[in-house]
Amino acid sequence: MAEAIRLRGVRQNNLKNFDLDIPVNQLTVITGVSGSGKSSLAFDTLFAEGQRRYIETFSPYARQFFDRMDKPQVDRIEGIPPAIAIEQKNTVKSTRSTVGTMTEICDYMKDLWWHFSRPYCDRCGDEVASESPGSVWRWVQDGIDQDEIIYVIFRVPLSKNLGYEECLKSIVAQGFQRCVLGGEIVKIEGLLKGDLSELEATLDLVQDRIRIRPSARQRFVEACESAFSLGGNRLVVLRELGSGKVESVRSFSRILECARCRTVVPSPTKSFFSFNSPVGACPECRGFGRVIGVDYRRAIPDSSLSVADGVVKLWQKGHGLRSQRDMMKIARRDGFPVHTPFRDLSPEEKDWVIYGTPGYGEKGVGRWPKAWYGVKGYFDWLETKSYKMHYRVLLARYRAYYECPRCLGTRFKKEVLNFRVDGLIPRKQKKAQGKSSTLHLAEFYQLSVCEALQHVDEWKRQFKGDRQSPLAYALGEVRSRLQFMVDVGLSYLTLDRPTKTLSGGETERINLTSCLGTRLVNTLFVLDEPSVGLHAIDVEKLIEILKRLKQAGNTVVVVEHDEKIMKAADHIIDIGPGSGAGGGELVYSGRPTGLARCRDSITAQYLFKGKTVECSDRESGSREPNDWLTLADATCHNLRGLTVQIPLDRLVCLTGVSGSGKTTLVRDVLVPELERVLGASEA
Repeated sequence: MAEAIRLRGVRQNNLKNFDLDIPVNQLTVITGVSGSGKSSLAFDTLFAEGQRRYIETFSPYARQFFDRMDKPQVDRIEGIPPAIAIEQKNTVKSTRSTVGTMTEICDYMKDLWWHFSRPYCDRCGDEVASESPGSVWRWVQDGIDQDEIIYVIFRVPLSKNLGYEECLKSIVAQGFQRCVLGGEIVKIEGLLKGDLSELEATLDLVQDRIRIRPSARQRFVEACESAFSLGGNRLVVLRELGSGKVESVRSFSRILECARCRTVVPSPTKSFFSFNSPVGACPECRGFGRVIGVDYRRAIPDSSLSVADGVVKLWQKGHGLRSQRDMMKIARRDGFPVHTPFRDLSPEEKDWVIYGTPGYGEKGVGRWPKAWYGVKGYFDWLETKSYKMHYRVLLARYRAYYECPRCLGTRFKKEVLNFRVDGLIPRKQKKAQGKSSTLHLAEFYQLSVCEALQHVDEWKRQFKGDRQSPLAYALGEVRSRLQFMVDVGLSYLTLDRPTKTLSGGETERINLTSCLGTRLVNTLFVLDEPSVGLHAIDVEKLIEILKRLKQAGNTVVVVEHDEKIMKAADHIIDIGPGSGAGGGELVYSGRPTGLARCRDSITAQYLFKGKTVECSDRESGSREPNDWLTLADATCHNLRGLTVQIPLDRLVCLTGVSGSGKTTLVRDVLVPELERVLGASEA
């Protein structure tokens, strides 16, 4: 294997025809002023050539499915391995992708849940288990005294069309002599001689009468086998009380069925525990966790207005003016307070504006002008016109995504949530707290990475299987990926967090975690400023991850400006000295300590010679702002009831440790609220 990647005559973009050697299996940092050519060297040259050569190893048939990559402007490149680029971009648009799917944790968890979870009844909460004749015998030995007499019975239907008498004769012909009626053992031949009109549509037949002792095991197992086969996979064990009377002890089922309320639980498969599969996804939201509908807050953005003042925004111009007139006419007729601000109306009055007259549109409720259709009725009418483009555009302005009412955002079918595993908190402690002692899969995904790691560690300690088994391997893979995320400062994320809501820095570090989890070797990793968005307290953890990637036998090239990462590098490349046409030259290439002796390096002046950026304190910046923008009770992701004031006509900086909620506050709270109040085009 080559000791270095040799580049000769590099002239991509503004790079000025220089030669460069980059050591393999080392951590190399490319630095320089903005626009000097760092990305041109790292991504447009190194990554492009490594990826192009790797794709060329595929067959012509396979290459047609890849985007064609142009050869970079360079004389020659030698010793370059296959390359992977991890950029500071979040290109995910679908909410189907989550932190768990992106790191492949969900792929392993659906296998683990399939093996480790136990079904529970969603009605009574009892654990559901399928029984076998052997397990029934073990239960009988533990729950019934020796030498006690029991009955094994099963239930069969009686056909009214055939007639009860013919059914009973057929049962006798098959060798059955006794049944259970009213808590007593009755001979079937005796029933044939009496009145059959009081018989029910089903009959409990006695398969066998057995005295419990060790020697009766074989006979009991055979009786259970027959009862399961003839009774639709169900049987009941009765205890003899004497004088022909019996009492029920317990019912058993060979399928997953609750013994108390007869709720049948479907037999799971691996796909059953995946919200990206139709087998396990919620049928209403199809595994997205959200559904789209009308956001009435956009239709009524200013609740300080009254009905007369035009509280319904979309009815103040165009076709909506007719609906405004309709509402005013019916409101005055019915004595509705048209001059009261919307926020001061009673809940019933608000519902009248939004949803119309109770029951409108149903049978027996008159049409306009006797009944009011409301804002909802107007949108329902727009839906019937959605084949026209301008109506679709109008609807899009007032639509929004909200939590699926059927799965409550869990993404799974209701049946999937019946399968649970033991949680980390001991059963007695959880019972005392009034909480469930088990977790379903959606609850596990709702845990933060740090909390999920604690649960997986506990499951690994309790695992009693073969340490070389696939299950042990899957547990190890889940744990390693969770630990990697903790190491790169992502312990605060939840596994069900949609990838599209992550910042660029978080996305890059999750991609880095995925690369570590796959354990690739002899690969060139090109990273784009992984420290951006990362608080200084977490940079040391990132350095350890980069070193771990290098120690696995990979070459790591990082475009970076962070001082700590630059000093921790094995090799540093400085591109410059200026930007644009003034850059593109190789200013320095070597050990980080040698950069201090480079006179032409602007980076060295700040890194080693104490040069700093001076900030002037403008007098105008000390003036009190005239107005403030207030966000009250902001709740999203990890924000919990946050209230913040932002001064207007100012350059405002939002800072905090990684994961504190900066991106959530701006992108997921502030921007949507501005779009709702001002309209998407104005915001």
